[in-house]
Amino acid sequence: MLFVPEIDKDLEYPENYFEIQDEDIEGFKVAKAAAKLKAGGKGKSKAKEEDNKEDQEDEDAEEAAKTARSEDLMEKRCIARKNAKTQNTDTDGEFA
Repeated sequence: MLFVPEIDKDLEYPENYFEIQDEDIEGFKVAKAAAKLKAGGKGKSKAKEEDNKEDQEDEDAEEAAKTARSEDLMEKRCIARKNAKTQNTDTDGEFA
């Protein structure tokens, strides 16, 4: 015997408990933008300058780290010897 599934929307979709409309969201955005304008732009510019300085410092540190890593790898690289002989093992024959 087949049955028809029923969905309890209150249980399955708890996010629908808060009845928020698009108009509420747009109103909040407008109020937030008005609050930013009311706060003034002087604090923003200083904060942006500090953020830009921090970003630049972070980028410089990343570049320095990359160059340091590449230099370390170059130093660790082995120099090929003139009379070096290869060592053959059983597994070399399997993959050849």
